Amino acid sequence: MSSLRLQALFNIVYHTRGSQTSVNWYGFTGFNVIRCPKTLPAMTSTLDFLFPTPSAPPSPLCPSHGSGISPQSTGALQKVLKDNHERWHIFFNDKHFHNHITHRALAIWSLGADGAVIEAAYKLDSSYQRPAFKSPGAINEKNFNEHLGDERYYQAYRAFFTRFIQDKGIPAAVEEFIFSYKANLGADPNLAIDKRPQMLDRFLSGLLHPIMHTGYGAEFRLPGMVVEGLAQTAVHAPASTNLIPPSLFEEAGSLSNVAANAGEAIGSAFSSTVQAFDHALDTVLPRSLHLNTDRISSTNYPSVSALPRSTRLRNTEGPLNTHALTILARVLRDSRSAPSAITERDDAKIYAATIELHAPAIVEYAAQWTINLEALKNGRGEAERKVEELAWTVCLLYGVAGWTGRGKERFNADFFFLHLVTSSTFLPSILAIVPPHSQARLLRAYLTIVLTIYVARGRPSLDLPGFFSEPLGFTPPGAQPSPHEGVLPSVNAKEAVTPNPFLSIIQTSIVHPDEHLPKQGRLYVKSDTPGLAEMQKKSDAGEEAAGLGMGWGMDAFTDDAEELGEYHASHLDAEGRADHELVATELPGAEYLDGTLFVRTAELTATRMGWVREGEKEGEFWDFKGFYEDDDTKAVTRAKF
Repeated sequence: MSSLRLQALFNIVYHTRGSQTSVNWYGFTGFNVIRCPKTLPAMTSTLDFLFPTPSAPPSPLCPSHGSGISPQSTGALQKVLKDNHERWHIFFNDKHFHNHITHRALAIWSLGADGAVIEAAYKLDSSYQRPAFKSPGAINEKNFNEHLGDERYYQAYRAFFTRFIQDKGIPAAVEEFIFSYKANLGADPNLAIDKRPQMLDRFLSGLLHPIMHTGYGAEFRLPGMVVEGLAQTAVHAPASTNLIPPSLFEEAGSLSNVAANAGEAIGSAFSSTVQAFDHALDTVLPRSLHLNTDRISSTNYPSVSALPRSTRLRNTEGPLNTHALTILARVLRDSRSAPSAITERDDAKIYAATIELHAPAIVEYAAQWTINLEALKNGRGEAERKVEELAWTVCLLYGVAGWTGRGKERFNADFFFLHLVTSSTFLPSILAIVPPHSQARLLRAYLTIVLTIYVARGRPSLDLPGFFSEPLGFTPPGAQPSPHEGVLPSVNAKEAVTPNPFLSIIQTSIVHPDEHLPKQGRLYVKSDTPGLAEMQKKSDAGEEAAGLGMGWGMDAFTDDAEELGEYHASHLDAEGRADHELVATELPGAEYLDGTLFVRTAELTATRMGWVREGEKEGEFWDFKGFYEDDDTKAVTRAKF
């Protein structure tokens, strides 16, 4: 068996004990972790422990690694990771702009970059970094909470997490310091809110950089990246306190009951009236999550029979499945979150201003998203479905909104939506190493952040019919090959020059000066695979979209005309699952969706940022103008975040 295949099966996490090193080999099957103790000789150094040869990803939903990887490129990567760890701080200025060195290095390595490109990228990215410095004191379990949010203690937190992971491993560290009750609400139930650790909040702050950094560690099985990611989390301030309620950290059993009851009550309500829907929310959700004014009107929620057949789906895994795109649609049509409601335009303040205005509504909408905890526990593919839903949602926000909002100008490559795309690629890796109740917490909290950023950026409209009616297929600029007679499909066909558009996009992304572009390209690599991109339309886009992906299986589509409320116990299988329940996707134009979303968005981005490999100059930095109705400003080039 090859070393790469062995790496696909096992992840080594070393535990130093005297002259011997105890090891946990983490074998992954889907999102289930199997631990088998082994022993190996002691590590030659802490850096070797922190940055071993990267392993294959723990989930099939992670971007693939492999094509073009060589001993030379791997050696260059490890040199960069170790040197960065020793020399540079996690923030490169006092505004807490993030060090992206390792993000780019791992992204382009996984895309097949040569070692020379990895080294050149490091030289460029390290040119503006801030040197690491010694912390004022050490961090231990007793004073862990005392210095949270203080970047001066980054090195001390890093040393603390290094010791912890050497002793207990990566999954234990992520669970204990990100998702546990103690890590978020503290050991003392009487702690004031501002004294609580709020580690999940910190994990999702800073435009989601802590989850990205930690996610790289989980995906590539690199303890050093997890150490840095957790230390980075600790020195971030909590930015979303009102979006992540204490109820999220109730015991798993309570969380399961709330989720199940909410799904059943909301599903039943859809079969009758919106008044019943409101009543269902009253019975299963905390009063503090409810909206006080402008209640959802009956005109906002059509009956299932009124929806196009293409948006009526079968849910084969439990209670009514409220899709993430449905949640997005509900936010889109809520008048309170219209762009005119956001008067703050300062990028540094707009997120907090949005939370102040809209937190209760956003939390309530996020609570309507179906997450079946029992299915998470039983390995029924629930985590995979939810990850796919989120991947489609964030790509729609970035790609379709950017295309819709371009007007007569270039594609609006929104910097904030960009980070939703790049962060979503790490959800499978994090979910693979935490238990089901923590998976549920992360998924719901992540969607809450997505919705908040969506509203903060102006809640742009999504012209799905227009986006997908654009001609598909492109040829990159610059010199092109001259196909010989006999080439497929023909010597004059554009497909003979660009048979796989993703390859052209990846090639230019690897060598592009901007460090964000290859990170984003990894989502499109992941999405160009069966299960996420095989969403195909029939000849009439107005009929049915059918295929895999988006959290919908091939059997998700149905011609049944039954209403949602007409199912009784006789329709349940032995495990209590409905055999043909319907779910409604309320997003207008959803029938036009197909797997070309990803290649279309990737091409728009490459064109916006400049095809540098093909001879174009680098485009201006990402866009900050947002999608505000009263904003006629041009895109603004900002310092790199």
